[in-house]
Amino acid sequence: MIKAATILGEGYLHPSPLQGAVQTGVEETLKRFKKYSPYVFSSHMDTRPDIEEIDKVWHYRTRCGQFDKILFPFYSFSSPFFCYLHMVIRSIKELGIELVHVRNRPLYMPYLRKKLGNKVKLILHEHNQNIADTFSKRKAMEVLDSIDAYVAVSKFTFDYEISNKYPQYKGKSHVILNGVNLEKFRPRWERLDKVKALRDKYHLGNNKVILFAGAIRERKGIHCLVDAMKLVAKRHPEAKLVIAGGSAENLEATDPFAKKVRASSAEISENILWLGYIPPTEIDDIYLLADMFVGPSLWEEPFGLVFTEASASGLAVIGSRRGGIPEIIKENETGSLLDDPENIAEMANKINALLDSPAKCEQFGRSGRKYMEEMFSWDSVAKQNEDLYDKLLA
Repeated sequence: MIKAATILGEGYLHPSPLQGAVQTGVEETLKRFKKYSPYVFSSHMDTRPDIEEIDKVWHYRTRCGQFDKILFPFYSFSSPFFCYLHMVIRSIKELGIELVHVRNRPLYMPYLRKKLGNKVKLILHEHNQNIADTFSKRKAMEVLDSIDAYVAVSKFTFDYEISNKYPQYKGKSHVILNGVNLEKFRPRWERLDKVKALRDKYHLGNNKVILFAGAIRERKGIHCLVDAMKLVAKRHPEAKLVIAGGSAENLEATDPFAKKVRASSAEISENILWLGYIPPTEIDDIYLLADMFVGPSLWEEPFGLVFTEASASGLAVIGSRRGGIPEIIKENETGSLLDDPENIAEMANKINALLDSPAKCEQFGRSGRKYMEEMFSWDSVAKQNEDLYDKLLA
């Protein structure tokens, strides 16, 4: 089998107990490869060996000591993080890898091309809008010239970075949406005993439950949701908002913004349950607590894995009409879209509309599960990746 490498950014641990969207995408995709032998390059972990095989995926964890980090910029005239990349390149050459797939690190690409030459195919997979938002035109074109293919996680990101700004690169650009683990995130109606046990554990009984899962940070709009819940509670005093998430660093939310949101929620403390940070290994259970999921993102979110997880779990979903979120939520079929997530009345009205109609809430959840099965399986994502590899190596 042809060897294909995936490179994560320096500092990324894989697999990590604090898994983010990038690591999740890599883990879920590579273990489903059928035609390529996958290798993942990430940073050293004290708790794992430097080289190991997991689910037929080879993990190479790179050590770059402080001495190397200090000396490397002097003899390479490069940023310290290129010490990590230099060591990864050495392993890629030793292994005879023919294709390199870089996740969310566009600055790596020109250096990889310089050191690996034109024989190795290079793919840049953007999980954010790094090129359009942070690079000069000269730097962006240097990156895009150095790669064989560009992959965006949503059509929004594709249009934002390529169609609207660098259309001359559309010919080598592609959209591969993220997915969801359909085996892990099972619909509520298949796990009724588990639903009851979890609701008993958190003393939710027959309450109508709205769920938010994600980092407690301003751009996620959690403060707007708390304010909307104050209006919802007037109409549905039995409703509960369950908040699962830590700070931007995926730890317990004790930063100033989180404290401010908690203080704001005090007046409806009976209607809010703070769960704190929930690790990825347990998050699937948390979706079973809810009747609906609300994610009022204020920023142009590139994708939003929480929406796929919520829909796969059989929840009606409410999200912002921003970024890649409308590519996951089908308006009036799997959920609702907020025109302005900072419009508290609009959000409260959409939540109340679903609470007023449990049948519609159920219908949205069932339609959402079906949509995830049709469009967002990781098996499909893996196949799209391998199809792209085939095309580049043909």
